[in-house]
Amino acid sequence: MREIDGFGRHRDYPHPRLMKDPVLSGPNEGCCIPFADIQFLLDACDKARGWDENGIPTAETPRRCGLSALIPAMDQKR
Repeated sequence: MREIDGFGRHRDYPHPRLMKDPVLSGPNEGCCIPFADIQFLLDACDKARGWDENGIPTAETPRRCGLSALIPAMDQKR
């Protein structure tokens, strides 16, 4: 977040082909990953990491990890 301008959840999405192009063969033939499923998984991952719904660490996360000194720099980027 500190080093990458525009950091956020939009960088966590898989390639759009996974949501649009069905699998051509194998046990998942004809399937693709629904966008709602990707959102659900990202929500679960973000919550487990202590990040907000935009994929940004909450202010509590660096505190909990002993990185309170990073909070001012993170607040400047929010």
